[in-house]
Amino acid sequence: MANTITATISFDYQGRHFEPSVVFDLDDWVKRSEGEMPDFVSAIAGGSDFGGHSHEVEAMEAADVLLSNPTGMADRFYNFATKEFNFTGFRKTWLKNVYFSQLNQINQRHLDVALVEDSPQHLLMLDVLQMSKKV
Repeated sequence: MANTITATISFDYQGRHFEPSVVFDLDDWVKRSEGEMPDFVSAIAGGSDFGGHSHEVEAMEAADVLLSNPTGMADRFYNFATKEFNFTGFRKTWLKNVYFSQLNQINQRHLDVALVEDSPQHLLMLDVLQMSKKV
């Protein structure tokens, strides 16, 4: 199942009320980002009838982004009471889950022992993996 969250921006412009939204692919965000917050305004503007430099986009930038409808693993990182999403925690867990089997194979090949999930060695390998992406 895909990990998604819906981002909605509610705003008024020239006497009209707008609530454009986009279903945001969190898997793709983790793969493409270094942990920076998603640009929901651009994603919503790109998926709606608003131009990239329109006055509506400026109004959207001044409004709050409302998050809802998490799917997949994302619901574990969404606070349904406050409507907040823990992007850092989601990203860390997603990476840990995706890379564990690959890191386990490397560990077994070099040390001839299975990697223990969440062990200091596992977390060290994840940090090295992330560091290598930045170089």
